Amino acid sequence: TYGCLGQHTISYHKDRLGWVADEQRYEVTPGSQATVVLEQLALPQSEGYLMAQVPIDPGGTRFYTAEARRWQGYDVKLPGEAVIIHEVDTSRQEPAQLRSADRRS
Repeated sequence: TYGCLGQHTISYHKDRLGWVADEQRYEVTPGSQATVVLEQLALPQSEGYLMAQVPIDPGGTRFYTAEARRWQGYDVKLPGEAVIIHEVDTSRQEPAQLRSADRRS
């Protein structure tokens, strides 16, 4: 009836809207390493981490976000279940951009 539906909002925007509790966001400390288990972002089944935020620069305006996407809710049209990474630069007009596996920069 309604045609193709949009996908769930990305973790960066859900976080900005206050939909990700502080304890569900893992912020990597610069210079450290971590293994993080991510809960699916859409219709989470636990109180685990919904996103990880990895700094790119010390100024805090550039960072990566990682989120787990599964075929749940509006995400049923995803090409596959995966961890999705966005590069965020808060100084851009559209701050979050998807990072593809084949992109080099």
